[in-house]
Amino acid sequence: MFKHTLTYKFIGLLVLFLIFCGNATAKTEHSYIDTVYSFTPGTGQISGQSPEFFPMNIFGAPAQEASEFIPASAESEVLSLGIDGEIIVGVKDSYIYDGEGDDFIIYENAFKNQATKKIFAEPAKVAVSYDGVNYHEFPYDEWTLEGCAGKTPTNGSADPFTDVTTGGDGFDIGALGLQKIKYIKITDISMVVTKDENHPYYSITSMVTGFDLDALACKYVNEGIAKIQDKFDYIKTYSNRIAINSESDFELQIYDMRGSLIEQIRSRGECLISTNDWYIGVYIIKCLIGNQISTQLYLKY
Repeated sequence: MFKHTLTYKFIGLLVLFLIFCGNATAKTEHSYIDTVYSFTPGTGQISGQSPEFFPMNIFGAPAQEASEFIPASAESEVLSLGIDGEIIVGVKDSYIYDGEGDDFIIYENAFKNQATKKIFAEPAKVAVSYDGVNYHEFPYDEWTLEGCAGKTPTNGSADPFTDVTTGGDGFDIGALGLQKIKYIKITDISMVVTKDENHPYYSITSMVTGFDLDALACKYVNEGIAKIQDKFDYIKTYSNRIAINSESDFELQIYDMRGSLIEQIRSRGECLISTNDWYIGVYIIKCLIGNQISTQLYLKY
């Protein structure tokens, strides 16, 4: 119950943040994330989750003081997802496209023990999507942590976009056969390093902390407005309802930000959908008329 209360509280704050930033201009080339679409905190560590710090503590560059042996730890710099926590982020009104090499880099506060030279890692799996419904997960190895975020220390004094010494874990969407994406989902899986004491990254501490997000740098960001939100006149959205009035047959599909279908309607003419029982958050409306598909975001607040 407590976990769900936290989730709704944070999503409500995130929705207000999205509305406030609605007139933000599109980004060009390099960019840090500036939008949180959803956040479901896990159990254990709650550092950096309060409105005093979040979401600003994950926007912008990695902590400058971070190094191979000294991790970022201040709540103003790092958000702890908690065990099994999940966050979906992106760049407002823009998409990340496939360029040369890695397309985005995730910075966690992994660090190396000076005495043992062993890296303290809190891994997360990463999935990406263009429409917010269909996600493609990067393959990863639970033993080596290849393909995970959260295993490489950060060098806060380096250029987060171009310097190979900057650290962090890079991801190439081209490896998934994708040309562009808009949503990046990061899900804590730090418990994989606690299942076996012989695991190369074994640490009992990971059982109570979980993945800590410092920053996310996007190397290739479009110059125009992303076309995911093609609003249409025959759909009107309000805080407690969605109204449709179409002279043609239509199919309406509504998804939450985890990609779950929560509403599906086939109709013609006037149709009213009550959202009174929906949780506060961001939803995706997909409307199919003939061979045309249009998509827009709906903010429940």
